[in-house]
Amino acid sequence: MKIKLNLSTAFTLRNRIKKITQTIENELHSFAYVDFPEKKEENNATLTEGSIEGNIALYKNCLENLLKLNNTIDKNNSTGKQYINNVDVLNKQINLFNWIDRSLKQKKTTKSRNPVTGNWEVETLIKMTDYDVDKELSTLTQIKAKMEDELAQNNSSTTFEFELDDKIYKIIYG
Repeated sequence: MKIKLNLSTAFTLRNRIKKITQTIENELHSFAYVDFPEKKEENNATLTEGSIEGNIALYKNCLENLLKLNNTIDKNNSTGKQYINNVDVLNKQINLFNWIDRSLKQKKTTKSRNPVTGNWEVETLIKMTDYDVDKELSTLTQIKAKMEDELAQNNSSTTFEFELDDKIYKIIYG
């Protein structure tokens, strides 16, 4: 079945196909492949497709559709990937500046015993930089918010058609 998707709905569809694939895989992993003859019907009833062969066919079908969908998403998501790369770089910068900010806010004094007099002495520590970390964090956070908004806009406005297997369509959408 041919369906129209945007990147946001394509990501959701991909997760749904992955979920079906995982369910089938779990069933195939936990299936009693060797059992008493009278248990065959009962065991097959635990499978989504009612048989090992049916489950394997659906599993392969899901993986084929997942591959096609991933390739279609990649083909249509070049701009989105640029946004994601930018957000990744911004996250690294924000993490670094958060770490610097926490470090700069540590205690400002240290206490040590003078080895000559034996008295406790308090020394005032100073910041090693006057760099405006708060301003930097604020700027980076604002840029990141704009970039994430642009990514969301890109994901909703980038549309394409995708040929989804009818059986998988029916499992997902009824």
